Amino acid sequence: MSISVVRVNETPAIVLRTADHGESDRVITFLTHHYGKLRGIAKGAKRSRKRFVHSLEPCSLVDLRFREYKGFNLIESCKLIDPYLPLREDLKRWAYASIVVEIIDKMVPEEERHEFLFVLVKGALARLVLDSDPLNVLALFLIKLMDLSGYLPDFSSYITPHPRFGHERWWWIVDEGRLSAREREPKEKSLVLCLDLGTIALISKARTVPITKLWRLRIRQLLKKQMTFVLCRWVMMHSGKELKSFEVLSRYWK
Repeated sequence: MSISVVRVNETPAIVLRTADHGESDRVITFLTHHYGKLRGIAKGAKRSRKRFVHSLEPCSLVDLRFREYKGFNLIESCKLIDPYLPLREDLKRWAYASIVVEIIDKMVPEEERHEFLFVLVKGALARLVLDSDPLNVLALFLIKLMDLSGYLPDFSSYITPHPRFGHERWWWIVDEGRLSAREREPKEKSLVLCLDLGTIALISKARTVPITKLWRLRIRQLLKKQMTFVLCRWVMMHSGKELKSFEVLSRYWK
């Protein structure tokens, strides 16, 4: 007689989304360090005062324990590591944090392992707590997300040691993944950004710099808002899903 052993998995995770399920359960979507994005059922979570206390809120960093059972992930326990409390006390910063986790929820397939993605999201949330310019953090997050997902073009070949001999302005046609050296803005109905050589160099550096040092980069002030708007639109176009946090965040950009 064979006895099947159910393995309990443990991993750091970031809560992306929660939803009620029945009278006492909750369905939680996590981005984990070791298993990618996954969903699990927390049995009795709405009544539990020990296993899940204050640990199932979106944008929380937790220590997750779960096991697979009949095709489902059952959440055994969830221990709070960092709630990023300052984000919850500032509506503007909370809006930025919310769109970060919503983008991951919309863009990332379930159970596709990518530990650098976890490091990126964790770093973005921590940086949003500290940085005086959350818009810069979100723009860098989007650039690096495109890079890790394989959608960011390699701009390094466009950087020349003598810019006066080349083009000083380029059009990044985001939805086509290419640069254009046209003198005027492309007329096609595309997601387009006008980039100078300094910004192209910054984007190229964002591809190679360690994620822990990514946040030191500073995007040109006049470009940050437009870049973030266009890249968020690209996320919605690529995923085929609206970003609920986008409308809220857009109010701060007016």
